[in-house]
Amino acid sequence: RVLETQIGGDLFERSPRGVQLTRLGETLLRHAQIIENQRAAALSALKAQTTGMEAELRIGVSMKWAMRLVIPDVLVHFSAHPKRPRVTILSGLQSWQMIKELRNGEFDIVLATPTEQDDLTGLTPRFYRRDRQSVVVRKGHVLDHGKPVSLAELAEHDWVRGPPESYFRRFVESLFLTEGRPQPMPLLTIDSSELMLDVIARTDLVGVTTERMMSAQHASALTMLETPAFQERTTAILTRNEDILPAIAEEVIEEIGKGLDAAAQRQ
Repeated sequence: RVLETQIGGDLFERSPRGVQLTRLGETLLRHAQIIENQRAAALSALKAQTTGMEAELRIGVSMKWAMRLVIPDVLVHFSAHPKRPRVTILSGLQSWQMIKELRNGEFDIVLATPTEQDDLTGLTPRFYRRDRQSVVVRKGHVLDHGKPVSLAELAEHDWVRGPPESYFRRFVESLFLTEGRPQPMPLLTIDSSELMLDVIARTDLVGVTTERMMSAQHASALTMLETPAFQERTTAILTRNEDILPAIAEEVIEEIGKGLDAAAQRQ
């Protein structure tokens, strides 16, 4: 009640069945989470200084190919570092979710592939090589004929897609909107890009992936088609503006960048 008086608005919608947050309440909760995460980070940094060791770094990685081709070398490098930084690697979320969690203070560094639809306000992105995203089928598929495919051809086949919020799902929607066509209904909806590629490689289903993701998994089994439109995904290392990170964070970011460059050269 005191907070509501200070703010001049309701934080909760109260009813006989209970309470739920208003938009003001949700905004306050987001800021409270950031403050709490910063408090924990400050305590960790202070404790690290008293022991002579580096504070913990929480790194979010959204791309499976980066978990295979980049992060292992980074972890090997820092496992032998004299300051022995405590690094926590978290994955399993899509890029847009990682970006949201970074803004909320759940991560210190995020490796993701934002698009123009993502709000990067308050974040510092360090961009690396672009990654092409397009439609993919198994090699030997009827659409794998070496020529550009039309939307009419694509609409004749069954699709596997990600959940509504996923970049792949958005791409499919925008692809068919270019010619005002209704998008095909997916036969399967899978929230794992890795599993999606496994299924595409073994069936006649059509899906979407990126070149780097395809190179890290089933490169010999999949073919990326030339379609009326494609999308470029830019790999980026993201941190929060004005964030006070441990001194070794810049070295970690540099090593991740080197790994990204090396992965690009291996393609």
